Amino acid sequence: MSVKGSGNWLIRWESLESTLCGQKQNKQRRHVVSNEARSSDLSLAERIDNDAADWLARLDSHGLLDDQPKLDQLADSHDDFQSWLNESLSHRTAFLRLQTAWANANRLSALKTSNRDLRSQSSSWMKPVQAISALAAAIAIAIALFLFAQQPAITPETVIYAYATETGQQRDVNLDDGSTITMNTQSNLEVSFSDANRRVSLENGEAFFSVSRDETRPFEVDAGRGQITVLGTQFSVRRRGDVTEVTVLEGRVLVEGEPTPFGRPSSILTAGMIAIVDDGGVVREIVGDSAIDRLLSWREGKLNFSGTPLSDAVAEFNRYNDTQLVLTDDSIGDIEIGGTFTATNVLAFARLADTGLGLKTRTNGSVIEISPN
Repeated sequence: MSVKGSGNWLIRWESLESTLCGQKQNKQRRHVVSNEARSSDLSLAERIDNDAADWLARLDSHGLLDDQPKLDQLADSHDDFQSWLNESLSHRTAFLRLQTAWANANRLSALKTSNRDLRSQSSSWMKPVQAISALAAAIAIAIALFLFAQQPAITPETVIYAYATETGQQRDVNLDDGSTITMNTQSNLEVSFSDANRRVSLENGEAFFSVSRDETRPFEVDAGRGQITVLGTQFSVRRRGDVTEVTVLEGRVLVEGEPTPFGRPSSILTAGMIAIVDDGGVVREIVGDSAIDRLLSWREGKLNFSGTPLSDAVAEFNRYNDTQLVLTDDSIGDIEIGGTFTATNVLAFARLADTGLGLKTRTNGSVIEISPN
């Protein structure tokens, strides 16, 4: 993960958000700031920290921090807060660090119970309640700010990169720590590295990770409902809407789902295992080496099917090709097929359906229709 040129760089993403008929439209601008430019921004950093502390107090005064929500959940609950977050990545970073310090200050055990009780009192007590809440928030923020100051600051060595692949494209990304990422078709991800952590956010699609071991910096992948943590191993992650799939080729992988009232579901996977993460939690399965090789055959540009329903095979081919396959009758979707195919050779697969499966195909522009004969 290197940048041509010399020196250390911070790549900062700023989101410009507008709202039209309830639809949020995001555009991103990329800024590269050198060490020298950063040295003059100290006052700006201080203002951002103060704004983050102010938002923390305001959100807590409305009881929005009681259940330790994720940042996106907080943003959805307050439009102004969401706008502030979207102005700059530094806003998100500052708030997240302060929120972590807030939790480390043991606010949950010291203040939550009393604040909930105070908010439930009758309106005749509102003024003293507000005063007490304000004092409690001020004390907690003072403690949190102290801990916040002890945490490593965002420095020019913290770098965020964004990568994407188009339909049918695969891409290898070499990271600074010696790790590599192989991105599959139609995938988007962001990489955030610093001296303290290694993080990847898989926005959509699929990627294979070969992670160099580093005991001091676990490697984390955030993929929707699933979060994956490793020290050094080889595994793949795929996002299918709200479902996250993890496949382990080598080593050990910790897979966690979203927190629930009963705790956070998690499972440790080893080589030859897969996991599915959805709103029901984490489900793992031992599938063996041959199944793992079949699931990862996309790295060689192949699709390997074994007893696969035709509808699933069609969906896979459509990920890799602009020419789309369409089944005109659901009744043929359960036909099982097997074999290894070049992922981008959709015409060869259509010929197989025509001659090998006894089905009928018809090309209509960029669509190939498959029908019963």
